[in-house]
Amino acid sequence: MQVSIKEFSKAFAHENQYYLVDGKFISLQLTNLHFENFDTLQPVFKMVKKLEFDNCTFNIDNIVKGLKSFPALESINLEANSVATIETFLQLETINELHLIINFETIPTNALILDFKGLKRIKSLRLYCENVDSDKMIIFKGAEYLNTLEKLVLECDCIIDELSKFKNLKYLYTESPQLQITHRLDSLTTLEMKIYKEDYNIYSLEQFPNLENLNINGGYKINLGELKKLKILCIGGMNFGLENISTFDNLPNLEKLELFNSSEISEIKSLDKLSNLKVLNLSENYEIENIDGIENLKNLEYINLYKNNISNVSVLNKLPKLKEVNVAGNNINQEDVEKQLEKPEVACFLSLPQIPEIASNIWNKIN
Repeated sequence: MQVSIKEFSKAFAHENQYYLVDGKFISLQLTNLHFENFDTLQPVFKMVKKLEFDNCTFNIDNIVKGLKSFPALESINLEANSVATIETFLQLETINELHLIINFETIPTNALILDFKGLKRIKSLRLYCENVDSDKMIIFKGAEYLNTLEKLVLECDCIIDELSKFKNLKYLYTESPQLQITHRLDSLTTLEMKIYKEDYNIYSLEQFPNLENLNINGGYKINLGELKKLKILCIGGMNFGLENISTFDNLPNLEKLELFNSSEISEIKSLDKLSNLKVLNLSENYEIENIDGIENLKNLEYINLYKNNISNVSVLNKLPKLKEVNVAGNNINQEDVEKQLEKPEVACFLSLPQIPEIASNIWNKIN
């Protein structure tokens, strides 16, 4: 349910929306407004858990004191256009979640240095700025004070001197080519990397020994190292090939593997040791002509071969636990499949113009 802020306050001229849960105002989005203080929001002080400020301005002297009037406040989304505003919001000791969108023009010519040590209870932090591949940098300070931080999203180019300072970080998403990922971090279980540099190399990920979920989009040479606890591995991008990945031999507990959207993969190899693999996604690689390298995957249940150059699927008969296969977008038709596949219990998709819904849902079956 949505109601206009006008219904209880004449101080606002815009149709800014509140969101109700069980009759209580939970989330408030405010756009293009100036706040000397937050007194006009007094009717919802005790209800609101999330505030979103889009292109708003503030009297910075009243921000910290004013936001203390929201005892239930947990999350803030802030689109910031001044350094002073950013620095003031970074003094909010009680919030659990902060999404900070930084205007590119806000960053000084050299770098924007931000100290996050004031966020005493922060659990989830997102930084967004369109400064990747630019000469403007964000420098992250105060990591050693963020003992409650569990999730960090860096949709920007950001320098952090040592990731190991984050004692309890479990989830890291980064688009930053400047971020050093060489320091050991035992707490990290999920790592997602979006890489824009074509020649970007990953030399080792063994510094994250408890990693369970790894997603890499882009990059060239990728050395995984030994990741005994890894269960989910997703690698995509036009420039990587299997020959650039050192080995899959040291991933004994891997259950889901996605190698997709690469013009460099033409054959399947180096997968023999993945004895626990249940889900394999090889979609949109275009150059794969045969799949003879999968016959030893005895626990494989789902395989997605959408948009390749495959004409023979006989090797699938060697997979005793196979349940579903998607071969749409290949050089194979219904008659060919019926002749080659001797497993009538296997659900096979051939004619859909895109990945069928049932095939996309399987990627959520492994948590």
